Amino acid sequence: YNSVHESELAEHGANIIIHANQLIRAAYPAMQKVAAEILSAGRSQEVDGEIMPIKKEPLPMFIITVVSDTIVLPPDEFEPGKHISHVRRRIQEKYVDRVIPDVGLVVALYDIIRITDAYIHPADFHHQKGGAFCKVAFRLCVFRPMVGETIVGVVDRSTATGLYVKLGSWFKDVHIPYADLKDPCLYDEQTKLWIWQYKREDATDSFFYRPGAEICFSVKAIVFNQRQEAKPGLAQVVAEKDSKGPSAPLPPMQVLGSVAGDGMGLTSCTYHLMSPTAVDTTPLLPGSAEFIPDTKPEEILPIYTSLTSAFRTDRTKSLEWRLGQLDALERMIRENGPLFKQAMLEDMHVSPLDSDVMQVSLALSDIELFKANLGSWMKPETVSSNLLTFPGKSELLSEPLGVVVVYGAWNYNFLLTLQPVIGAIGAGNCVLIKPGDYAVRSTQAMMQLIPRYMDQDCIRVVSGGPELSDAILEHEWQKIFFTGSPNVGRIIYEKAAKFLTPCTLELGGKSPCIVDGTADLTVTARRLVWGALASAGQTCVRPDYVLVHESIGDRLVQTVKSTVKEFYGEDPKESPWFARVINQRNFDRVTGLFDGSEDLMVLGGPKTMDRDTCYVPPTIINFRTDKQRFAAAKVMQMEIFGPVIPVCYYNDFSECVDFIRSRPSPLASYLFSSDPTMKETFKHSIHSGSQAINDTMVQLSVEDLPFGGTGASGFGSYHGKYSFECFSHKKAVLSRPTILDVPQRYPPYTPADGKFLRAALNAKLSLVWGRLSKLMTTGKIVAFVVLLLAFLLRKNIARFVLQ
Repeated sequence: YNSVHESELAEHGANIIIHANQLIRAAYPAMQKVAAEILSAGRSQEVDGEIMPIKKEPLPMFIITVVSDTIVLPPDEFEPGKHISHVRRRIQEKYVDRVIPDVGLVVALYDIIRITDAYIHPADFHHQKGGAFCKVAFRLCVFRPMVGETIVGVVDRSTATGLYVKLGSWFKDVHIPYADLKDPCLYDEQTKLWIWQYKREDATDSFFYRPGAEICFSVKAIVFNQRQEAKPGLAQVVAEKDSKGPSAPLPPMQVLGSVAGDGMGLTSCTYHLMSPTAVDTTPLLPGSAEFIPDTKPEEILPIYTSLTSAFRTDRTKSLEWRLGQLDALERMIRENGPLFKQAMLEDMHVSPLDSDVMQVSLALSDIELFKANLGSWMKPETVSSNLLTFPGKSELLSEPLGVVVVYGAWNYNFLLTLQPVIGAIGAGNCVLIKPGDYAVRSTQAMMQLIPRYMDQDCIRVVSGGPELSDAILEHEWQKIFFTGSPNVGRIIYEKAAKFLTPCTLELGGKSPCIVDGTADLTVTARRLVWGALASAGQTCVRPDYVLVHESIGDRLVQTVKSTVKEFYGEDPKESPWFARVINQRNFDRVTGLFDGSEDLMVLGGPKTMDRDTCYVPPTIINFRTDKQRFAAAKVMQMEIFGPVIPVCYYNDFSECVDFIRSRPSPLASYLFSSDPTMKETFKHSIHSGSQAINDTMVQLSVEDLPFGGTGASGFGSYHGKYSFECFSHKKAVLSRPTILDVPQRYPPYTPADGKFLRAALNAKLSLVWGRLSKLMTTGKIVAFVVLLLAFLLRKNIARFVLQ
């Protein structure tokens, strides 16, 4: 703060206080009010040569102290009308960012009360060369927290003696002795971290005091180590006995803190352990909670305002907040697994095992991946620079987008709602969550549980129909993530365009499955049936129709029929493994696709379907070689999203390519073949969001593969690290020193200047330069350039030396 210009002094001091306000969290409205008043008040004013201080109340943690001192100004600074600004500068140089014993750390010059007439001291004439001595009374803004005051800081490091906490970058001498940590707390010698072990009835949670973690503590004492004899007991407590050695110098001022009280400690865990909205974390049992009504459209505006305000506090940007929320989400899933599975069973008759494998396990796997890699993903990525910007450093910074909306989908309500939320939280965003409205029970489970576990200032969940979506889309979000049908996706994209809001749309489409004459029929049938009938065919990447080579068409159909009976028995309606269509509206839509194809059904059909229970049997419609009827059938005009498998025979692979290309781009495409040439042809001739060869749908389980559509099946992708990138902005940053300023870049230009600039920006040269910069440090590159120039100019150098 010593270098601040005097005209910016008051604003700078206010910014210091605003920064302190952010440390204490936006939850304190009184703090925000006082900070706003200071910003609007301005600084001291000079009226008729007198300093007129503006009355302002100090904030918590800060006091105002009056100081009288003699300030000496050299003759060149003692000018009428300007000497006051020099006095301010001298006071700042002498006091700001320094500790006054028994007072505190000076953070800013508050104002000047009066300045006496200057005089010249005869005895000092030789040293000061005629300097003017002014007696000045002024007030300083001093950091001096009160005992018992609550402050939020960041863990700096851990030692065996306790924790060391810093407040921003301006005060790093807060010490929390081990005796004042939460009990029970252990020091891990391997990680060199303190661990708080929070004991529950059935388990123990371990919370690590990692460097960078946000921590809330209360002030126990202030120690000024210049006068240790006044407080020998406290001086002994704060003396370090770690790697610095017992003789290490103590800081001039030290704050002693404690996290032993209620509400104190890591904010990442107190959000869900201590906050009023999350006191009860007992797992909910099915049917134990009252039904939560849909969110009203008029409630969206205050939710939007609250989320926006929370994001502006920068609280979601820290690694500890993100990890804390991911931990809370993981705990919510693990502790309420039976509730989740029961909800999906009631919504769609999905078996608990299927829910566990295809939803719960995948979400937990994604959380574990984020927790293991989030720290490295958040680090700036250094990229190559070109010769024109040397010596400079180019970086990509992953920044959170802001306040985002995640629309889940009812067919896999937990996974398709929570998996993008994992990415949004990991990227540091505030999130509005809207689960799929058709799956009433699973949406209710999330409505009940998310507020109990997650930070409600930054993560909100709502439920409702189209009216609620309309209300959501009336606001300017920084990202909209939608999973659902192309029709609804178009509506959302159109409304998002009003605010130029970026969208990721995970839509659907008719995903083809090609089976050539070399395929293993048994394995093909098993994997095809599993993918096509999982969740009663209500999966966006299911194989929607089958194109099989005519040489094996009849055998494949017969094998598929046998496999359906093997999986689900003679009556799939009685099987615990066969799901139901979500509701009667979709039942009517799916069964309506049978019209005109009843004579081609070789399995299932309308005979055994049951509208009351939304049961549609596994159905195979075999068009054989009638390609024209196949293309015109109702079942081929839209995504089926039901347990129906249309089959058509082809003669040449080019027929498959032409047919698929004549339709909107699918979300996925599949091939079953043992022919290497066919596999390569398939990969490069079929355009789709993803592909799998000799399997169906399992590509979604690979964490290093992005999942997303193309064309009509959507755009944008997520899963694993791609979820982090989906909700992040890659900010390009170039940082350069002022040395080696190339004069050729500035006008007026000569032909030689143009030649130099074109060479410096040449793509091939930039590529070589980028590779060289990765192998060498800046100093080595400078030395290399100097030696290169010396080599090129060696004749001129030799001639100069001889002369």
